[in-house]
Amino acid sequence: MATPQNRGSSLRGKLLGLTLFSALVFLACGGIAYYAFSVTHGTLRDITESIVPRLTLIDQVNAKVNAARRFEKEFFLIAALDRKDGAPSEKALAGHEQLRDTYQEIGRMLAELQTMEGRMAQSTGSYGFVDRSQDGRQFLKRIETAQLQTLQRLSPLAEEVLGGRSYLEAAEAYAAYQEQAQDLEVATLGFREKLLETLAEEQAQVASFRTTMNLALPGAAAAALLLALGMALLVSRRLDGVLQRLTAGIQAVGKGEQEMVEVADGGAFAPVAESFNDTMAQLKRYVQTDQERQMTEQNLIGFLEVVSEAADGDLTVKAPVTADAFGSIADAYNLMVESLGELMSETRQRAVEVGSETHNLLRIFRDMEAGAEVQAGKVQEATMAVNQTSDATQEIANKALLAQEASLRVDQATGQGNELVNRNIEGMQLIRVTVQAINKKMKSLSERLLEVGTISELISEIATRTTILAMNASIEASRAGEQGRGFLVISDEIKKLADKSSEATKQIGGIIKAIQTEAGEVTSALEEETRTVEEQTRLAKDTGESFARIEEAIGGSKAVVEEITLLSENQRSLTNEAVGFMEAVSSLSLTTGVMVKDSAHITEGLNALSENLLTALAQFRLPGEDENLEELMADDAVVDLLEPAEAETLAEGAGVEEEDDDELIDFDAVPGESFDLTESR
Repeated sequence: MATPQNRGSSLRGKLLGLTLFSALVFLACGGIAYYAFSVTHGTLRDITESIVPRLTLIDQVNAKVNAARRFEKEFFLIAALDRKDGAPSEKALAGHEQLRDTYQEIGRMLAELQTMEGRMAQSTGSYGFVDRSQDGRQFLKRIETAQLQTLQRLSPLAEEVLGGRSYLEAAEAYAAYQEQAQDLEVATLGFREKLLETLAEEQAQVASFRTTMNLALPGAAAAALLLALGMALLVSRRLDGVLQRLTAGIQAVGKGEQEMVEVADGGAFAPVAESFNDTMAQLKRYVQTDQERQMTEQNLIGFLEVVSEAADGDLTVKAPVTADAFGSIADAYNLMVESLGELMSETRQRAVEVGSETHNLLRIFRDMEAGAEVQAGKVQEATMAVNQTSDATQEIANKALLAQEASLRVDQATGQGNELVNRNIEGMQLIRVTVQAINKKMKSLSERLLEVGTISELISEIATRTTILAMNASIEASRAGEQGRGFLVISDEIKKLADKSSEATKQIGGIIKAIQTEAGEVTSALEEETRTVEEQTRLAKDTGESFARIEEAIGGSKAVVEEITLLSENQRSLTNEAVGFMEAVSSLSLTTGVMVKDSAHITEGLNALSENLLTALAQFRLPGEDENLEELMADDAVVDLLEPAEAETLAEGAGVEEEDDDELIDFDAVPGESFDLTESR
């Protein structure tokens, strides 16, 4: 048969198993919460360290490309208009250097982006969310190739333009340069769209994982908490019931009753109850004389004092072991109290360990909560960077609108110039008819005809300069800048030339009147001048056709400006979508913080359970407690778990007060016959 000590060890093992099981369950819940936080934090860290820097850098590259295209327009315009003695001006050379430096700066930024992309490719991705496909590297390779080709095509084109040739004369080099520059713009926008697609895919995966953890973690934690509380209450009730029955049986014996103590079969205290019942039976058989009865009564009184102390919670007092038959009762009682004390000490130690582990979990959750706050701050900084990109995009759209307005003004000025040229053509036709009618009267006006020749040369010069200005206007129309200052310069020049043409037409009218008075004398010379007038009429028609081509080119420029405006609007829309993505990431960080707080609340529930268990055990004073009191009070976990009053009681040693003599049982005062322990023999 198992001894009481073995039974006590079995009960201690069960309580220890229950404590360890509860600790493991809550550690598992904490591990799951920590895993969820780690996955979410890792994903956000991957987004912050990989996609956001690359997206910011590619936006900077895109801004540089747009700036290069603007510098390109200014360079071609200045190189065509601002020349001194056939040599390019310092402003044109500075514009070429600025354009070249901009493309070189784009190359340096692409090298930095390539280094960043290489680090991303070598990384395995801690949580499997970061995109590692070849598409991003292919786009980047295409951008680098386009940048190098654009820089190579720029050099020969710049040499020809600075050498005095127009963009029309260098059409082949200009077309090659335009092809590479447009490819650079398209590749840059394609790489940016690829990064935005990757960001959207990661956001969807993180949202799916967050939904799964939100459903699984609270359910598992609640089930574990209910299971631990149920098992703890079950064990506590069983222990309280057994101890109450044993105490009631011992007190009944002290009152003279000879009832046996009943404990359920198979219980942890069943051997103790059986030993006590056997001892009482032996006591009834072996106590024979009145002297033995008196001695037994005295021993029983002392034993009841010890039992009374135990009933008050003091398990440090041991029953004296005598040489008579009652000594076996004291020995069995001492063994029972020793086993019970060891069991409660072991239970208290395990409760302290559980409390210590819950404190560690609480510290971990606090660290996780602080990390979530830092993470939310980083996401906020990234959101501010994307907002700045959105502002820059809005500025580009505004400049495109200004360019569109400037193009409209140039179109109006060109129409006015064309109308003036048409009027000039009509006037020349009238002159030709008039000269044919009065050719016989103009022989005496040879000197005036020389003036007509001079005016014709002036008209020719005006037509030539008008052609040059038409060419410059075509260049400006194909590359309208953000402010349209070039269009304003061309419009002013056209107006001046139109004024000169009007003045020359007036002079021709005066000369024609003089020719009319002397028509008869200069017939032969007038016929020659008639041919000259016809030639000037043809040149005026050519000028009108040039203005028509200018209008057509300006119409194409307007279409390009409108397309630029549309692209700016699309870019702003994409930037706003990026802002929305960053706000979603920030919301995910806040949700993670809430999950960590919920896990901390669950851990606090386990901590409260440990406190309740320690509070129940604090009612008992155990053997060896005074020796270990200083060690227990030095443990911060014990002090943290107990209430202030309980900790003070434990520190004071939980002294046991003496019982009043009136409370002791007087066997002589019991009504009826006194105990005759020989009856059972």
